[in-house]
Amino acid sequence: MFSFAMRAASGYAVISRWYPSNLAIECLRARSGLKWGAPIGAALAIAYFALATWLSWLVADQAAPGWVGVFACVALVSAVKFATFAPLSLILLARAKLVERRYQRQTTA
Repeated sequence: MFSFAMRAASGYAVISRWYPSNLAIECLRARSGLKWGAPIGAALAIAYFALATWLSWLVADQAAPGWVGVFACVALVSAVKFATFAPLSLILLARAKLVERRYQRQTTA
């Protein structure tokens, strides 16, 4: 049982690299994407929360198949990722600007 859980977890780690939310966060964490991190993160958090709500409504009220709930959970996890990344991107942007300013002072002095 434990070996199955470990194999499943390693398979999830390989697959999760290609989730759209992980790819978007990876692009936004680059220095050129940090300025867009907060607005895009907030917009996508709202969009993923709306998608998760809609999918869970389909499962609960419209008698959709139960496997649709899995996508609702994935959308909810992605929404939480973006909701936590939006303020974090502001901190990362401030840190990057501080490092750039220090570097400019060292090169001009």
